[in-house]
Amino acid sequence: MKILYIGGESAKFVIHTCNSLCEAGNEVTAVVQEIDEYDKDNPVTLHKNLKRINMDYKNFFSPLNMKNGLIYEMSKNKPDFIMGSHAPLAPVLYELAKTYGIPWGIMILDIPTHTMRTERGRMKHWNYWFDFLKQADVIVFNNTIARDEFNRYTGNWFDDNYIIHYGTNMPEEEELSGAKIEGDYVLSLCRLHPIKNCKMIPQALGLLKKDLKYVAIGRDAGELELIKSICKQNDIEFIYKGTVTEEEKWKLIRNCAMMIYPQDTEYIAGQAILEGMWAGKPVLAGNFDILKELYGKHPFYFDTKSIEDLAKKIAYVRSIDKKLMEYPYKAASAHAMYKASYKRMGEELSNLFKRYMKNDKE
Repeated sequence: MKILYIGGESAKFVIHTCNSLCEAGNEVTAVVQEIDEYDKDNPVTLHKNLKRINMDYKNFFSPLNMKNGLIYEMSKNKPDFIMGSHAPLAPVLYELAKTYGIPWGIMILDIPTHTMRTERGRMKHWNYWFDFLKQADVIVFNNTIARDEFNRYTGNWFDDNYIIHYGTNMPEEEELSGAKIEGDYVLSLCRLHPIKNCKMIPQALGLLKKDLKYVAIGRDAGELELIKSICKQNDIEFIYKGTVTEEEKWKLIRNCAMMIYPQDTEYIAGQAILEGMWAGKPVLAGNFDILKELYGKHPFYFDTKSIEDLAKKIAYVRSIDKKLMEYPYKAASAHAMYKASYKRMGEELSNLFKRYMKNDKE
């Protein structure tokens, strides 16, 4: 099958996804953003059946500019299916599919009901995108919560075949690489946004003896200065890394004492904890169904409304004899690879497209 994939996500994610679709036997043309902080220094190698087209990011959300940019490609290599990721691309994908008479689909990571309820502009955007999303031939959801929320907002239902968890790049050599490393810092890997709740980490560390540092990877989305202030008040050493290379990210995961994902919403399913599981590190996550669906029984879950509960979980994790965790870490690592494998993701996406095309012809 020939697939045109237009990815509003990071170029690395899009290319990994498209490589996996090629490995599943497809020919893919990937349209990715031209400038991408996660891609510019170490771009992903392309599969022999993958063609990459770079496009200015501002053109991604203009149906006219996208059509003009792909006129030559569509005339020479018309695809069987148009696919994309990131909800704002829905109008573009819809217009391309309508123009060329090709079925289309889109992947949706999460539907952020929590912020849609509190931010009028975000709700306005989603209501606009829903008008196009309702007309998609295929929608792939990262989790059942997003699928159910989509049904609640639109009345459109997709069964469990349309739930395919996003892939995450987990190098083979990093499997259990940190299982025997104690580490002297806790690590968060997410934006420093109020919903991500990272300020809870130094608040909890402040209730324990001051022998753990806090290292944060991720863009500042409004809470960096507050976190710095809380760390200072609690005498916690804070190291802010911002955006890092893949190599540095894995080094930081491998050498940490534990990873913590303290998000305070039931509507977002963060992928980073899977990377910690892959590396054999203890991981702590908020006690939400959406995270349990993604991470299974493997993390130490805590109440994101209770600083004391997080502090207790951190202390408990540090008290466990590493020998007792050898099997649990191996089980968690295997779970992470199953949930976040690009290979599995590509195969399931490919099978879904083929089923749709077969049923559409019948």
